[in-house]
Amino acid sequence: MTQIAEVLSNQKSLEERFTPLEAMFMQKMEAVQAQIQAAGPAKDTIAKVAEEFRTFRELMFSLLGLLRRQITECSRQIDDMETRSRRKALIMQGIPEKEGEDCTGLVLDVINTKLGLNFTTTSIKACHRLGQTSADHHRPLLIRFASVDNKLSVWRAKTKLKGTKIAIREFLTKERQNAFLKARQHFGCGLAGLRMASYT
Repeated sequence: MTQIAEVLSNQKSLEERFTPLEAMFMQKMEAVQAQIQAAGPAKDTIAKVAEEFRTFRELMFSLLGLLRRQITECSRQIDDMETRSRRKALIMQGIPEKEGEDCTGLVLDVINTKLGLNFTTTSIKACHRLGQTSADHHRPLLIRFASVDNKLSVWRAKTKLKGTKIAIREFLTKERQNAFLKARQHFGCGLAGLRMASYT
């Protein structure tokens, strides 16, 4: 709630700063337009119009810079909130999908039999498939654990799935997924078979 209030406060601040700049922008634009229309061959008139245009351009650069900074900050805070909301979640891929399935039961079976943990239904807060049903592949499962400790236990044990068709991924936001993929490309890591989950 605190972060949401902070984002809303930033948006209000952006509006408060933008309103006077917008009014000044319109005023300057109208003044420059009027001078251009009334300009004669006199050098001093042309010089004045040029100076007004430079002032107008600087104002626009200032406005655009302010908007960029504010939008970047709001985007950062929204991404941070989304990440916090996903701190207890993981994605499990590779589990065959069946009609009328018990998603929680499927996940618990993997966690307890393949990862060697001892979880119960109370360890998982919610579990469901992501995306639209497709005949080409099994949809991944989104798991929201009851606690961060439960999530971390599964995350640390995921190496036991090596050699199976099942994989566990972080539930990343789109921004962090893009950053992750760019880092892999930059350092020359192969992307074959990688399917990072960034569902919203």
